Parts: sequence; C-alpha cells; structure tokens
Amino acid sequence: NNITGQLDVNEASSLEYLYLYDNKLSGPLLPSVFCGISTSLIDLRLNNNSFFGNIPDTGCSMERLELLSLAQNELTGPIHNTLGINMPRMR
Repeated sequence: NNITGQLDVNEASSLEYLYLYDNKLSGPLLPSVFCGISTSLIDLRLNNNSFFGNIPDTGCSMERLELLSLAQNELTGPIHNTLGINMPRMR
C-alpha cells in the first residue's frame, strides 16, 4: 500500500485487527491510536512506516492486545512500564 498521512483512530471499539504496516504513515503516535481502539484490539501492526517521537504513555487498558509491532519507524525514548501493565496478554 501507499497510505500516507498521520494516523488518528477514534471510536473503533469493535476493531480486533489493524494492519497498517508497509505504508507511508508519518507523524507522532497519538494516544488515540491506542485508546480509541483499546477495548477489542488483539493485533496492531504499524511497522515499516515513518512514525517518529515517543511511544505515548496512554494509561489505556488494552487487555486483549497480544501483538504490537512498531519496528522500522523513527520512534525514540523509553518504552513505559505501563504498556506492559495495560497489555497483560502481550506476547
């Protein structure tokens, strides 16, 4: 794909799988990417894009999330401890 622009996801509470890898998405990862789809998401793949900045410390509970792929972006900074706490099924 060649999807471009910034990713902002809101009110997608029944979404279970979101595969947007290998695109040209850019900008910071907004908290809404995690919080807007937090209740049902199982697999989130955003690798190989152009996201930059920190991974947000959202505090959102993503209890069903098993896989989060953010590789091959321009992300910097620490991975917050709350991500592990809020994502207990993470592999």
